[in-house]
Amino acid sequence: MNGAGGKPGMIVSDHGMEFTSEAILA
Repeated sequence: MNGAGGKPGMIVSDHGMEFTSEAILA
């Protein structure tokens, strides 16, 4: 689910905290 290059910050600004948690758990 890290199509932005694996940048949690970018995922946060793009989708939200939900995707951030997924990235951290992944």
